[in-house]
Order: sequence, then structure tokens, then C-alpha cells
Amino acid sequence: MCNDFGHASLEKMVTNFYTFFQNVSVLDLTALNDKATIAVFLARILESQGFDPNAPNDQGHTVLHLLAQKGDKCAATLEALLSMVQENKNSKRLLHIFCP
Repeated sequence: MCNDFGHASLEKMVTNFYTFFQNVSVLDLTALNDKATIAVFLARILESQGFDPNAPNDQGHTVLHLLAQKGDKCAATLEALLSMVQENKNSKRLLHIFCP
């Protein structure tokens, strides 16, 4: 069965998607252009495929660091990604409580 993406597997697409070009990921570019909804969507896709969306780049900066440096221009995206991080921490705590 052929999908809209041709024959490429989701894993390969995500790996290619996550690969840095000049040390900037698609997530970084989306976030730095203050596209909060898309940035959270991309971060969740990366996370579901085993990647850390907040992994540091070669200079040690994460997407959250880059957004903080932009200030008010990217405040909505920073807030959305921070909310996602907090949700993940809360869900992991609940998992440990109910599944020790």
C-alpha cells in the first residue's frame, strides 16, 4: 500500500527530518519563526520516535535556549514547548505512581 510519502518508512523520514542542516533542525526553524502549534506537533512526533526534541545542538543550545534568546518575539512558542515539557514530567510521575 502506497501512502502520500511514497515508500519511505516513518522511521527514516523522522531520522531525516531530525538531521541537522548547518546545526539547525526543522524544529528549531519552526520554533524560531514562532509557529507554536507546529513546533509542539513536531516535538511530539520526534518524541514518539525516540528522539529528544530538546537535545542540545553542537554548541550546547537546545530549542528552548534558542527561543529564550529571541525574547518576546517567540514567547508563545517558548510557552507552548515549556508546557509540553511540564506535561511530560507530570505524566511520568503518574506512571511511576500507578506502575511502580
